[in-house]
Amino acid sequence: MKMKYLTIFLGLVLCLLISNKSAAQNCISFEYDVNGNQIARVFQEGCKNEKNAESIMSVESETADEFSLYPNPVEDLMTLILPNFQNNNCAEYTIVDVNGNQCRYGEFSSKEIVIDIGDLMSGVYVITVEYQDVTYSRTIVKL
Repeated sequence: MKMKYLTIFLGLVLCLLISNKSAAQNCISFEYDVNGNQIARVFQEGCKNEKNAESIMSVESETADEFSLYPNPVEDLMTLILPNFQNNNCAEYTIVDVNGNQCRYGEFSSKEIVIDIGDLMSGVYVITVEYQDVTYSRTIVKL
């Protein structure tokens, strides 16, 4: 499982390095909802502080099918909500550190779950949720 994610990550990095667009100077900004969840990624040509309609290349919006996770950054407890969860199903989550080491794994059978990561060291982690043969991932920051 770890090798699968590492292979995908390295493949994406290689694609970015080979791509002609990697040499161009572009900026990425993020939009967040009131809970602090990322809802859109805006790609812009050039690196100006002001947004104008001509400089926006594309916007990637998060879909409603994905999960919500808050607060992020987190100190101890975080809440994971899977909006499309249906009863009599099971979902699972995995939290890995930047080295690919699994820090947490759990299964849940409800729309909402509270995860305690208070004993993890401060840093950046990736949480992956698998539900109905679909995998969603998010970056979390542990304070």
